[in-house]
Amino acid sequence: MAACLLLGIALAHPAFAASFDEQRDAMAKTVATQPESAIVALLQAGVAEGKSVLAMAETQRWLAQNRPKNALLFYHAGRAAELSGDWKGAVSLYQQYLAAADLKSDTADEAVYVVYTLLIERLGDTAGAYAFGRNEGNRLLVCPRARQFDQWFLDEGVKRNDVGAVAERLYACIATGGLPDDLLIARYGQYFRWLQDSLVGYCEAPNTLKVTASLLDTTMKMAGAITFNDELKLNLAWLVSIRYYNQQKIAGKEVAPPVAEATALLATYPQYAQSVQDGWAGGGNGRHYRNDPKLYWPHEVDAKMAPIVAAVAKLDPLDRAPFMQSWRDRYYDDNVVRPAQVKGVREYLQANPELINSRAGVLVLDKPWDKYSPEEAQKLAAQLDQNPYPEASLIRSIAAGGRDYDKVMAALLGLEVWRLGPAELNGGWPDQLWHYCGRPGGNQKREEAINKSKALAAAFAAGDAKKDDPVEKRVAAFKTLWADYTSSQPKLPAVRTRLIAVLRVTPEAVPQLLKVANPDAHSMLKDALAAGMEDAKGPLGRDARVNGVSSVRFDPWINRLAGAIGGMDRMRPDKDRYRPHPLEPVFRAALAEGLKQNRIESWQVMAWINLQFPEDNAEQVKLMTALAGTPPWQAMPFEVQFGAREWFKKEAMTPSQIAWVDAADVSLVCKDLLALTKDADASVTASALNVAIDGARKSPVKLTLRGLDTLATQSDPVFADPMVFARILEIIGDLRFSCDRASEAFGGRLLSYVTEKRDSLEIHRAGAFLWSFGISEHYARSLPSTLSLAQSLFDTHPASACALARAGLASFARGVAYHSQNWYNGSGQAALKALDVKASMKLGLMVIPVAKNDPAYPVYQSQMDWMGGNEDSAWRLCEEHWEPLLPLHRELSIDYLMWVLQRTIYSRDEVRQEALIKALQGWAAESGS
Repeated sequence: MAACLLLGIALAHPAFAASFDEQRDAMAKTVATQPESAIVALLQAGVAEGKSVLAMAETQRWLAQNRPKNALLFYHAGRAAELSGDWKGAVSLYQQYLAAADLKSDTADEAVYVVYTLLIERLGDTAGAYAFGRNEGNRLLVCPRARQFDQWFLDEGVKRNDVGAVAERLYACIATGGLPDDLLIARYGQYFRWLQDSLVGYCEAPNTLKVTASLLDTTMKMAGAITFNDELKLNLAWLVSIRYYNQQKIAGKEVAPPVAEATALLATYPQYAQSVQDGWAGGGNGRHYRNDPKLYWPHEVDAKMAPIVAAVAKLDPLDRAPFMQSWRDRYYDDNVVRPAQVKGVREYLQANPELINSRAGVLVLDKPWDKYSPEEAQKLAAQLDQNPYPEASLIRSIAAGGRDYDKVMAALLGLEVWRLGPAELNGGWPDQLWHYCGRPGGNQKREEAINKSKALAAAFAAGDAKKDDPVEKRVAAFKTLWADYTSSQPKLPAVRTRLIAVLRVTPEAVPQLLKVANPDAHSMLKDALAAGMEDAKGPLGRDARVNGVSSVRFDPWINRLAGAIGGMDRMRPDKDRYRPHPLEPVFRAALAEGLKQNRIESWQVMAWINLQFPEDNAEQVKLMTALAGTPPWQAMPFEVQFGAREWFKKEAMTPSQIAWVDAADVSLVCKDLLALTKDADASVTASALNVAIDGARKSPVKLTLRGLDTLATQSDPVFADPMVFARILEIIGDLRFSCDRASEAFGGRLLSYVTEKRDSLEIHRAGAFLWSFGISEHYARSLPSTLSLAQSLFDTHPASACALARAGLASFARGVAYHSQNWYNGSGQAALKALDVKASMKLGLMVIPVAKNDPAYPVYQSQMDWMGGNEDSAWRLCEEHWEPLLPLHRELSIDYLMWVLQRTIYSRDEVRQEALIKALQGWAAESGS
């Protein structure tokens, strides 16, 4: 009665709270009937007094008969289990707490952090952590520190190609987490880009993404919530909706085409006209992986093409030139997708003949060329004067000569020859024209024409310039071809094809082309860059495999080169390869000149970024800073801005974005700690620790603190100062910092300190870190010392000895380094298990509750042997005394029962398996279990 009164007074008046032992004694025989408040008070006292092992033992007895109404009980139980070395149990308890917690509370914020940290760092359970993030992580983003694991989760999602998980997390970051735009830009841009890339491509490519209704809904909601980049917002909405539409149409489902999404994207960003048209066509123009385009292309095709036609009118000439090629016949390699046959497209081309009659024009014919009469060809010829397509030469030759073969061939190999290449001059076209003209003069005349055509092709077959030619010769060849091509009437056969070929081996011509306000010139330069340019020394990119330079996507040349030869560290000593790209200063100069005129070409910026070199880049950084500060920069495509931030980092960011980057920079967060000197006093040291702790808590990512090794050099009074040591315990206890190679000096100092001081409460909080220190050491020298420390606590503080032993066992449950594992396998494991059992028995946690002559005694003894690491004896007793085991299962440890089930499965005893599984399932199904 007095004990119950004492417990009641303690719960009602915290100032006079009873000790853990007093509370435990008061409820010794009535644990299962205690109120939740009493169990919470017991847990709090157990943690505070270093008796978490005992607190958990009593709490498990209570939980076996009760289901808490107050979720906080699970939180306190989780903390006690964690300090007891039962990290798996702690994860389960914290998760149960989070299922019903007030997510805006500090305890919920702490619990999310701990679950991730235990699973990832201490248990090494990546799959479990990912499942937790997948199932609960989005909801938990209300908790501020949950975002510290976004990067880990998103990286895992990318690694697993889990598009749905990435999309859901990014949406939750905006909608649930309320992350600021500048944080999303600075630290999440790569994941939005990855999601965007995942939605691009053929609708039925191998391993292609299947867009479910759920993914469609999530991505559309996420796109609607994006406020930091309208281009990304509209493009994501388009990409996910067109992929869903095509896949649904292929499956025979009725679904409306996403015309609204296409219209919204193209209204503001007409440069996506090609992307939208490719989307309607199944994802691209290739022959494969589009299923049958007739299942989706014809459906409301006029409405689909309308926003594209409207966008073409807004395109600048450089973007329009390559797009127009997609309207030519057979651009899409199938018999269905013919954009130029769509009414709206044809009407637009008829209303804008300059789109046909230009060097960047498209050729759209109503019928095959040989079906045109000479009179029809004459009407069409004037519209094709500047058109670059070879078929235009056929039409114009017919217009010039009618059915007079000599005149037709004179025109073809004369004024019209500039469009023709080796394929057209190899004899096939003279033969077809001979048939068109009625086969005059027999085979002899035809052969004469064919031979003349082939001789013309042979005249330039050797090429106009080679990469080994002197600079003067290559430049002269380029100038000759360029002058002819840009004249009102080119005369040289295949002049454009030859011009591109010479350009690829004449990088000296790049400055001239960059200065020319000619969309066709820029188009040729972009193609040459993508294909890869060369000079007498070989590929400009040092390696033919990675010689191309993209002007549309962030893909640094130097990174690809490093990847091709085994990494940057391996390449750096090779000065023949590790040196700047020769075209970088050329593009830098062009951009600097454009900046003066407030005119910046996005493709040039992208190419320039991809040409960067990691060193000696002061001028490049200066230019980037200048570019980022101009109004045109804000209109740069998402990909260009992303690439600039990825390469130039802060120089391409706003001050608020830089602040988020700095907040995740451990060298800045721990700046004061790293700068500590050995003669720093306690206040300076405590202040440095405070700054690091505060920064770690506020960082957008989980940080591994740096600078703790400076504490190893502090004097004994400073290290032991209450202010300093309280911060040390906060780092290793509350932040759950695990020792690594950079912090081993600190680990050694801490182990020496706690061993000398032997404060059981401090050891209780430091246990997991002490084991991590021994595991981190290359030769694991401190592991025997940590074991000795645990053993030395047995007589006076058995609860701390038990907890430290269990933390050691848990630390080795995941893979560890070679020397550490050798110690553990050799003598450590047995010693730790023995200490655990010995301490548990002393604490009364492993008392066999029946007499030795009781039939149940061998079952309890089996469990005792298993807990002590003697599995052979445990299994022998279990097998010999199976009959009394099943009725006792509620009195036995769950972990022990799981081990018994595993061994039963291994033994292939299906009868016993079925009996045990039924018993466990029945127990689990009981109310309050």
